[in-house]
Amino acid sequence: MEQKSVLHYIRICQLKRFFYPLVLFVLTMLVLLNIPMIKYFHVEQVAANTPLSSAVNRNNAYARTTASDLYYTGTDYYLDGVLTGHYYYQLIDGYCRFYILRPTAGKPADTYIESKTITGRVVKFDDTATALIREFAEDLEWSTEGLMSISDPYLINEVVYFSLSQGILLVITLILALISLIGLLYTLVLLICPKLSLTYLRLKKYGEASKIMQDADAELRDRKILEEGSMVLTPKYLVEFSPDASAVIPLESVLWIFKTTRMKYVLKERRERMFFTLRIVTIAGDTFIIKDKKKADIDQIENVLTERYPNFFYGYSDEHDKMVRYILRESKRELKANKEKNKKKQK
Repeated sequence: MEQKSVLHYIRICQLKRFFYPLVLFVLTMLVLLNIPMIKYFHVEQVAANTPLSSAVNRNNAYARTTASDLYYTGTDYYLDGVLTGHYYYQLIDGYCRFYILRPTAGKPADTYIESKTITGRVVKFDDTATALIREFAEDLEWSTEGLMSISDPYLINEVVYFSLSQGILLVITLILALISLIGLLYTLVLLICPKLSLTYLRLKKYGEASKIMQDADAELRDRKILEEGSMVLTPKYLVEFSPDASAVIPLESVLWIFKTTRMKYVLKERRERMFFTLRIVTIAGDTFIIKDKKKADIDQIENVLTERYPNFFYGYSDEHDKMVRYILRESKRELKANKEKNKKKQK
């Protein structure tokens, strides 16, 4: 594997990963632009006797008003054959305005509403509403022309303001936009400064991270012992080059190595295959997981490690598990005791 350095590889991986959150972010922005999201939160307060054309002229699609003395017209509003609202009217000082109000579940429309704050979309009368005025004029024994002359050509439709489906879509889209933005920022940060990656930060537990990384890069260039798949073994390090999370493992800190298996569906082969995962536990308490490798690659790495570093615990067993847990506990106690001694010396 031709590689300038581990940090260079991390940069390349982040550059490749930058595409996916970018596409998601662009798609969510396109969805948000097609949802009248901003207008939902820009609702104009209008008086009960002010023509709604004033809001329309200012390009405000939504309005809120406190209406009093509302009367049911006797006509209902249907959407795709489903009752979704009732037509009400309000007559104040020679000005008539119509509303479409949401129905109360399981209850008939109230014939009279004393007062109600209504928020909805400002909608121009359609053919249905025009026919409503004609019928309504007959009920009031008015002429259609006379009622039309005092009726606002727009009405407030409470039913179409921020429907549940639009609200759910908006929430989901905003969550996806936030996730994609976080992904973009995270990827961009690691692209600019790969030393903030987990691969680099983990090395601080084993000494000066910059020196360890330089030493590992030098061994990768000149002292490779074995290279299998994405794994490279040098005299002092086991390095994995993975798009998800590369690892530089100082071999002198390793306590225990064992492998696990799992079945995974391979899309290209259209069948399940067995993959192997190498788990490496270090004296610092880290567990490095090198997952989904071929058996031949894992076996080759294990064979070389067994020959060169016989002091590791190899393979999983309850005894190994107990021994490693005991060593890690004692190591933490010793580290804690050393810190307390240093504090006392400083005092």
